[in-house]
Amino acid sequence: MGDYEELRYEVDGHVGVITLDRPEARNALTWRTYAELEDAVRSRPAAWSSPAPTRRSAPATT
Repeated sequence: MGDYEELRYEVDGHVGVITLDRPEARNALTWRTYAELEDAVRSRPAAWSSPAPTRRSAPATT
């Protein structure tokens, strides 16, 4: 999909922000909204994944 009619999708750093955008219907969910939500979540995995954990080396043994 990509272009959405009933929601907005933005990336803020490593976070994907989805905003429902149907103020005339008080943001009621429709089948289109569900489809757009699914597409936004499934088609943009990089924005939804957390940063890779930092690997620390084991403490030195004496």
